[in-house]
Formats: sequence, structure tokens, C-alpha cells
Amino acid sequence: MRLKRIAQDLWTVEHEHFAFGIHFPGRMTVVRLPDGHLWLCSPVPIDASLAAELAELGPVRWLVAPNRFHHIHLEAVIQRYPDAQLLGAPGLPEKRKDLSFDATLDGALPTSWAGVFEAQVLDGAPALNEVVFFHRPSGTLVTTDLFMNVHETKGALSKFVYWAEGCWRRPRVPRLFSLITKDKARMKAAAEELVKWPIGRVILAHGAIVEDHAEAVVAEEMKRAFGVEPLPQGAAHVA
Repeated sequence: MRLKRIAQDLWTVEHEHFAFGIHFPGRMTVVRLPDGHLWLCSPVPIDASLAAELAELGPVRWLVAPNRFHHIHLEAVIQRYPDAQLLGAPGLPEKRKDLSFDATLDGALPTSWAGVFEAQVLDGAPALNEVVFFHRPSGTLVTTDLFMNVHETKGALSKFVYWAEGCWRRPRVPRLFSLITKDKARMKAAAEELVKWPIGRVILAHGAIVEDHAEAVVAEEMKRAFGVEPLPQGAAHVA
């Protein structure tokens, strides 16, 4: 079985990926919405075996490409689920003109996501335009490249890259993410929204899921990377 249950109506699927000689341990996030449909974020290759596992959970309705880098497997996944809705990060439809996107993730979320997801576009780094999601029922922040936390990898080059990025065996905003941030004020404003969420867990595409002190980890990294001041003690989270 490839599906790993993380919480109620929340699963992940891991996938090994290599690019430019670097090993990227990847992860797709799967959420079952209240209407029974499945939400797939950062899709990985889906073979017949994995498709059968997903079918036991419900029909795949939403395919989410959460930044301008995580789109490699979209074409094959769309072919498997031609009736699913494809949503992409701002700028991705222009980058992947060969794909037909139903919407971009810079406006109102679909009504069937209400009460399940909050979303924030990190548009201060337009090369990525990453969209992060807060899965409210489980208190989980779903990210893609905003955080990395790689504990195991393949090859000395891969280990060096993650060490150089500052995210070898610890959850950090990679140095590259900070370097590609073009509008620091916009990024800080977006990051300030993240720390308002009552985060109990962080799912990331590359590396170990953060289960311990997740809210503090996010707050510390948003301050270190983007200058976000912590919420005053006792401040209420966004309802």
C-alpha cells in the first residue's frame, strides 16, 4: 500500500524523483472533502495499483498544482482522471500552455472546499508563486517548496545540496526560496497570514513531515526568512 494515512480524511503518497543529479524525495497530499471527492495536491505518477487505492477512498475530483515547479506529472494524471478539475498556481497556465486549467489559485476557492481549506499565495517569489493550504479539520499546513526537511537522500551531491540549503535534517525555508523572493514586502505580508493559523502539523513535498512543535517551527522560520514578528502571546488565531 502506498497511501499513508496521516489524519482523518488526510493521506500522503511518497515518490522518488531525480533531477539535475539530485534526489528529491517527493510527496503528494490527498484529502477527502465532505462531499466524498478527493483532492490531490502536487500529483505524483499514479499507476493502476495506486489508482485502485485512491478509488477506495472516493472519486478524484480536484488536481492541484501548487506552484510553478510542481507540474511534471500533470499530463499523465489528467489522462487518468479526465473529468477532474485542474487548478494551478498563478502563472502556471502560461507556463504549461499544453494543459487546460479550469482555474488559477489566486481567487476564491471552490465552494466545496469551504470550511476545509484556507489558502495563501506566496506571490513575493513569482518564479514559484507557491500556494500553501491550511487543512482546517486536521490543523495541517500543506506546503510544497516553502519548507524542506530532508533526513535521508541518495548520493553525496544530494546531501550537500540539502545541507547548503539549510534543510538537512531540520525543517527550514530553503535558502533558494529566500533568494528568489523579489518583493520582500509582499512575501512578508503573505507569511504573516500563515502564522495566524493554528498549525499542528506541516506536510511538505520534500522531506519528513513536521509533527512536533509545528506552529513554533513555522513562526520561527517566517521570522528568520521573511522578518515576520511572532503573534503576541495569547493572540487569537483566525477563526
